[in-house]
Amino acid sequence: MSDNNDNSLSVLTSQLLCASNASYGIGFAGEPDFVEQQPYYGRIGWIDDPSHFVSASRDHACLVGTLHDPVADEPAVVLAFRGTHPPQVDNIQDAASFFRDWVNDVRAVPKPVPGLGDVHEGFWDAVDALWTQALLDEVERRLQQCPSRRLHVTGHSKGGAMAYLAAARLHREARPVTAVHTFAAARAGTDSFAEIYNQAGIPSARYEFGDDLVPHLPPSELLRDTIHHELSALSGGGFKLLSGLAKTVKAQPPVLSALGEVIAGLDRFEYVSVGELRYINRQLHIQGDSPALERQRLVSLFIKLVTPGGFVTVATDHSIACGSGYGRALLAKGVCG
Repeated sequence: MSDNNDNSLSVLTSQLLCASNASYGIGFAGEPDFVEQQPYYGRIGWIDDPSHFVSASRDHACLVGTLHDPVADEPAVVLAFRGTHPPQVDNIQDAASFFRDWVNDVRAVPKPVPGLGDVHEGFWDAVDALWTQALLDEVERRLQQCPSRRLHVTGHSKGGAMAYLAAARLHREARPVTAVHTFAAARAGTDSFAEIYNQAGIPSARYEFGDDLVPHLPPSELLRDTIHHELSALSGGGFKLLSGLAKTVKAQPPVLSALGEVIAGLDRFEYVSVGELRYINRQLHIQGDSPALERQRLVSLFIKLVTPGGFVTVATDHSIACGSGYGRALLAKGVCG
């Protein structure tokens, strides 16, 4: 476990990470198969079997279940959104292709939503596709069985972005949310959404690990500027942050050129993260947000992108399975054997 002194909150975080993992058991055919989602599904602590909901397109899905909330020592409802598996690295030949595939996976023009500001159109449409009366009735039915009507919303990757949008939508509809916990979540909206979300006062924790790229997407101006600046420094031979790096990458100028083209072509929309950052470093210690940490993370990410084979680390840092950074830091003892 990481340096979280509140044991009950640590247990709850582990349960929600397991729920986020288990949501991938809802296959694209629509029927759930949680055999491959063990040990996570069995470690959530469901009080009864959860329900699942799938969009008409089969592209989006979520779980709704009831577990024992160790923080309140009573039942609580969990709404867990399924994410999308990121592009595979096996057939990607260079960092520029890798970066382009991941950026394109979350690219979208912001969509204005009344009362919520400008949000990511794709993620909003994903939530909207699941937002049926049947889903809301199931959430309400389960909340009626919980003395304090505690509702936790969670998800990984795209599912994390959907969790923020769903929580904001529930709040707008006067359906209180106890807390949101996301893991490796993409950004759900622009600064206008972030302002409204933060004003709503929904307790929210976003866990991000190592050089995971997805929490930086869609890219902010700072990410674009950092990569552009470091590429310029490398091209001019003035890169001093890592000894020997300039010599290493000089042998692969096509990679730098291609990466520069990707950055130049990025949309100039200012997406912003929401919630309280709980950054997990390589030592599995959890750190809060700061300008210095943000800069350090962006430079580290850039170094991985331009170092031969470094994008494999970036990709594996996104995993929430046993043995991953997220898993080793947050899954309770005994979950992974």
